[in-house]
Amino acid sequence: MPYACPAMKITMQGRRADVCLGTQGMDSPATGFIGEGDLCTDIDECHQKAHLCNKNALCHNIPGSYKCMCLKGYHGDDCHDANECERGEHTCSKNAMCINTSGSYECVCNDGYRGNGTICEIPSPGKRHNAGDHHRLDGYLFVHIVIFYLFIGCW
Repeated sequence: MPYACPAMKITMQGRRADVCLGTQGMDSPATGFIGEGDLCTDIDECHQKAHLCNKNALCHNIPGSYKCMCLKGYHGDDCHDANECERGEHTCSKNAMCINTSGSYECVCNDGYRGNGTICEIPSPGKRHNAGDHHRLDGYLFVHIVIFYLFIGCW
């Protein structure tokens, strides 16, 4: 989109130029625009990969420049990892350990507890376990399985 150079701005040496300059009296050309005469076109630094945003940020083009917008889990001018565990910005159970990861975190239930990390409970003796848990069958279930197989075998 073409932009008119503001009244306080001049073009290189007061004539038609390839680059719009900053305010009158500045030594260096304004970056982020190209054009001829009084009309300038914004350079999309993001699209042309002419930006300094790091891998933890998204580039957002603005007239004459760009901004780096940190991805979720990152913050600051350099978009460094936000340690949610240290900052208390996590959803881990009080019976879980918070483990910081790049851009996020994980919750792991403490020893003796079962759950997804957000909810961690001490398993009750008769409670059914997830398929991933390796536990013995309780006696009640074992007896019923044996009786079932004996019954089928007698037919």
